[in-house]
Amino acid sequence: MTDSTRQTVADRIMYQLSSSGYDFIADIDLDEDTYSILSYGENGSGMPPEKGCHSEWVDEMLDTRVVPKDRERFRKNLDAANIRRRLESRQSYTIAYSVIEKKGDIRTKNLTVSAADLRIGRVSLSRTDIIEPVREQQALLRVIAYTFELAGFIDISSGSFTMYTRDTVLNNLQPYFIEDYDAGIRNFVKDYGTEENRGGIYHSFRTETMKRKLEEEQNGYDFLFPYVREGEERYKQINVMWGDINHSTICLVRADVTDMLAAERRNKKALENALVLAEEANRAKSDFLSAMSHDIRTPMNAIMGMTMLAKAHLGEQSRVADCLDKISISSGHLLSLINDILDMSKIESAQITMNSMAIFLPEMLERLSAIIAPPGKGSRPPVLDRGRERTEQLFLRRRSAYQPDSHQHTEQCGKIYA
Repeated sequence: MTDSTRQTVADRIMYQLSSSGYDFIADIDLDEDTYSILSYGENGSGMPPEKGCHSEWVDEMLDTRVVPKDRERFRKNLDAANIRRRLESRQSYTIAYSVIEKKGDIRTKNLTVSAADLRIGRVSLSRTDIIEPVREQQALLRVIAYTFELAGFIDISSGSFTMYTRDTVLNNLQPYFIEDYDAGIRNFVKDYGTEENRGGIYHSFRTETMKRKLEEEQNGYDFLFPYVREGEERYKQINVMWGDINHSTICLVRADVTDMLAAERRNKKALENALVLAEEANRAKSDFLSAMSHDIRTPMNAIMGMTMLAKAHLGEQSRVADCLDKISISSGHLLSLINDILDMSKIESAQITMNSMAIFLPEMLERLSAIIAPPGKGSRPPVLDRGRERTEQLFLRRRSAYQPDSHQHTEQCGKIYA
């Protein structure tokens, strides 16, 4: 009956595990403190005997094979009482450790402990060589070592997390190891996440979430999260990608992008300010051209009106001469307006140079009268002056607010129809 039970457990273990890729698969009896090898791998080295005492094999590994930095973790996770305790809450767990080969080479192993039948104290032990995936990870880490704060690898099968900082990679120091990634990330989000974003951040960091997104985006993806430490909020970018070609690990790379985001915000603000200035310049241009279109009508009406009057009184030399004088004055004023329109730099900047100068007001009013008054006698104007022209424009605009253009060249006692 005992032999039948042992065979049943062995068959169950072999059914649960495929021997392909394993150094060995062992059946451990925790009650009897014994083990028996069910299968050896083809390329494994440093294999235990086919049968033996479990605790003695653990002690021998600690004394002769396991590297010093991993000995305590190896001993703790293969202690019989600890195995029972851990497997009561989960079906299996995995530890990673390094061993020294006979030739002095160091190889990294994954040891998975699984429950076969805890009612009779039976568990399985399966060991795999992961030196190639580890080398892939090391190569990846060295490539990105100068651009990241820290990087880590989640072992999907065991749920463990190995974390490297820039210092550990460049100085070949021991990485940090967390047995339960999901529990560790829950504590991390609680300690460093912002209160309003903790739920979303935890969801983004969950193994299942990252696996699902990586199946959709095989080349990887990234996300941002706010990170609060000592009262200061920083922004971190997490790049997520597969950690090896077999998709057995997930690689997380974290970088601080606070300064980059601040620079982007400054650039965005500068662009927004530039847009506001451009819109103001366009409005100034529109306002300027709108004002000029009205200003141009005044001298144009004077020129057309005086031309018509001159044609109507060709026999009256003095009257024609008066019309020509007024046409000359209006033409000079029109030319000054056209020059303003052509001076696009002033339109774009919405600026006009202001000069302080003395103006003989009676003379200026006489010139304006020649443009807007009905035909009559008038004296010839002095030479045009740009400062005077600006003032004349202001007077004409002020006058236009109270008197329509139709008044300008209507004969005295004539009629206006609106």
